[in-house]
Amino acid sequence: MFERFENASGFLFDCDGTLLDTMKIWRQVEEELIDMAGGRIRDEDFIELQAVCIEDGARLLHERYGAGSSADELVGYVDRRLLGFYSDEVRAYDGAVEFVEKLRERDVVCGIVSSSPLRYLSAGLERCGLLGHMAAVVSTEDAGCSKQEARFYQLAAARMGASLETAWGMDDSLYAIEAMRASGLNTIGIYEDDKAGSFERLAASADIAVRSFAELMV
Repeated sequence: MFERFENASGFLFDCDGTLLDTMKIWRQVEEELIDMAGGRIRDEDFIELQAVCIEDGARLLHERYGAGSSADELVGYVDRRLLGFYSDEVRAYDGAVEFVEKLRERDVVCGIVSSSPLRYLSAGLERCGLLGHMAAVVSTEDAGCSKQEARFYQLAAARMGASLETAWGMDDSLYAIEAMRASGLNTIGIYEDDKAGSFERLAASADIAVRSFAELMV
């Protein structure tokens, strides 16, 4: 399997739920925010909430559902719940560091594409020994577009100097895999849980679907 990636022009990784084991705490915080919004939000708003930066998500919850006294209050709440976790507790998934290191040994340029804030990404990737391997860390907060949009991945590939036709994108979320494919990337869906997309749906949308990095290392 790994030989398919050895001549890639680049490799774009999602961070949460793909490289770093953060989804349990993110799900907890999402549920807390939804409770603040009255206990339920529309399915399309939930997908948008996952795909946009925290600031945009906070505005969505405050303006559409009345959560919090302001969007800034919600951002502060999320920071208090998550920033320390990324700095002091987060762990990489089994095999994630080894897979990235193996790509870098073959001079494959690697980067991050995420809706998490840069301050979270930098802290978590540094703690897990991955930050130094990344040529670019691209967040929706500085890109000005969502992970639901193909142009987000096109922007990230351009920053890395990677050709879309020979680059790969990897994510645990079905909506992101679909947007990656629309951008021109080759895609790997890595299963995290059914909330992000069932394994069967990931397999139907991605070029490759796996449940662990070990499957990619052979």
